[in-house]
Amino acid sequence: MSIHQVTKEYVIDLRKSEEERWREVILKESKTAKTLIRSSTQRFLGYDPTSENPSLLIRTAMKFIDHGFRFSGGHYQGELKAWAEAIDISQLNLLL
Repeated sequence: MSIHQVTKEYVIDLRKSEEERWREVILKESKTAKTLIRSSTQRFLGYDPTSENPSLLIRTAMKFIDHGFRFSGGHYQGELKAWAEAIDISQLNLLL
């Protein structure tokens, strides 16, 4: 007996607003996304994205990334906001 993993597929309607186009995916995948974000930031930076008091280095990096992101056009703000709210972290944590 072989086990086949199934890749989930979603249709993203780009005619919808940034916040709306991801609604179905966010509803189904927010738990997985939260686990992935926490795990990757902890391993990569030793940082918990749900922390209320990040280190000076992390706060400085977040400000630098935020300014660079906005300077380059700050694309996908609505999508980042929707995901950040769904997994209960700040938008900056999604950029780290």
